[in-house]
Amino acid sequence: MEKNQKVLQCYYCGNSTLMNLVGEHKYQWDEGYGYYGYFNYQMYACPICGRVTFFQQYWDIAQSYNLNDDTAEEIIDEEILYPINTFQVDYLPPKVKEAYEAALKTKNIDSAVCVMALRRTLEIICKEKGAEGHNLWHNIEFLSKKGILPAELKHASTITKTYGNMGAHDADILINSIELEQIIEFVKYILEYLYILPSKLSAIQEQLEKRKLKKSED
Repeated sequence: MEKNQKVLQCYYCGNSTLMNLVGEHKYQWDEGYGYYGYFNYQMYACPICGRVTFFQQYWDIAQSYNLNDDTAEEIIDEEILYPINTFQVDYLPPKVKEAYEAALKTKNIDSAVCVMALRRTLEIICKEKGAEGHNLWHNIEFLSKKGILPAELKHASTITKTYGNMGAHDADILINSIELEQIIEFVKYILEYLYILPSKLSAIQEQLEKRKLKKSED
């Protein structure tokens, strides 16, 4: 791997790939007393979707104030500043996570394949939630009647299913990038409602219970 390349996760297309450095700016600072460092801002282009990730490297070092101590504390940090990845896939069941990420990896390659993969993601969600029925339509109806899917997300599911069918059976129909982004967002909303939000609420509730317990013990 060359110096001007780096393996990064592309939050646009979902691929983890070797990206090329296309821009860089380094800002060095020195506050005196042996405390100095730098910010190095870099732009990497994804070879798959062509979009740019903004990456930051931070480094500083602080010399000991004790003249008899020649040790120094060094701090190194790296992070992706943009695009911001707010969708926390770690809350998803493994099979659901794998299916959704697989769909994202195809969105800039073949829109028809992507919508079929998103439809498959819905099928896996329905199975994971214990849906009953002979096909995806019946599965969605089952989850809706049980109150697992609210009306709005039921419609998002059926729209995704319909586009998935189009991708599989209608070779002459072109699914444009705007439509594809909307379908991806629909599936994302479903995942957030069914998995991410409940997990976050459970974590907060657990924290509250611990605080109540600690207060009662004091």
